Amino acid sequence: MTMEASRDVASLVETHRTAIDAIRKIVMVDGATEGENGMDQGLMRLDDLVLLRYVLSCKGDIDQAIASVRQGVEYRRTHRSWIEAARDPAGVAPHSELLQRHLVGAVHKSCSDETPVYIVRSGHTSAGELWSSGASVEQVMEWATFRKESLYWTCDAITRRTGRLTKAIYVIDMNHSNIVQDLRGARAFGSSTRLSDFLHPQLIERTVVLHPPATFRILFAFAKRFVSAKSIEKICVCRCTRNRGVDISSCPFVSARMSPDDVPTFLGGSCRCVDDRGRCIAGIANDSKNRADRS
Repeated sequence: MTMEASRDVASLVETHRTAIDAIRKIVMVDGATEGENGMDQGLMRLDDLVLLRYVLSCKGDIDQAIASVRQGVEYRRTHRSWIEAARDPAGVAPHSELLQRHLVGAVHKSCSDETPVYIVRSGHTSAGELWSSGASVEQVMEWATFRKESLYWTCDAITRRTGRLTKAIYVIDMNHSNIVQDLRGARAFGSSTRLSDFLHPQLIERTVVLHPPATFRILFAFAKRFVSAKSIEKICVCRCTRNRGVDISSCPFVSARMSPDDVPTFLGGSCRCVDDRGRCIAGIANDSKNRADRS
C-alpha cells in the first residue's frame, strides 16, 4: 500500500467500519448525544474520523480504544478551563508567562503535503533555569499537553479539508545542548506523552532527533523510563546533520517531503523567515548558541 493510499480517510473508515461502529455503540451508553456530525461529548465530536484515530492507535483493539476514548473525554471535561483555548490559533498555553522563556518550540511551516512540522531547540533550554524559575512538574506537563492539543486540532482540520489522515512531524534539535538526566523534566514530558496516548491518537508521524550529543544513548535510556511506548517507537535519529558536514538536502525525508527552503538555517536549510537575523523559532536568532539571545 502506498503512503497516499494508507492515508485516505474514506478508505480507512470503510476498512475499520466494524470497529468504529462497535466503539460508537458502547460509548453512547456513557451519555454522549447523537448529532448530525457524530456523538457530542461537549469538547469533541466523536465522529468517524476521531474514532478512526483511536482504532488505528490501538491497532484494532476495541476494548483498549473504548478505554482511551473515555479517558480522553474525562480529561477534557476536567481540564476544560484551558483545553478549550487550544482550538483557537491565538490560544495561550497555561503557565506560558512563566515557561515560554525556558521551553523553546513551535510549529514551523510544513511538508509538501501540509504535514505540520514542530521544531524543538533543546540547546536553548536549561533545566536549572526552568526549575529555579518556580515551575512545577504539573505546570510543564499541562503546557506540553496544551501544545499537543493545539497541534492535534490543526491536524484534524487539515485531514477534514484534504481527506488525507494528517499527523505531525516533531523535530528535536539537540545542537548546543548541555542536557543532564533531569528527573523532573523527564516526569513532566513523560507524563505528557502518556496523556497524549489517549488524548491525541495518531498525532505523531515521526519524532526526528537531530545533532544528538555523544551522551544521547545514555539520555535516551533514561528517558525511556518515563516516555510512553507509543511515543518511543516513533523516535528516530537523523544522521544527515550540519555538524557532521552533511547537507540537509541529502536527507531522504527532506528530499521526499520538504523543500530545503522551508528548513531553518540552524538545521542546514535556507529558511530565515522574515527577520534579517533569522528567527524561525520563538524569537531566537537561528545562529544563536545563547539562550539569552532572543527578541
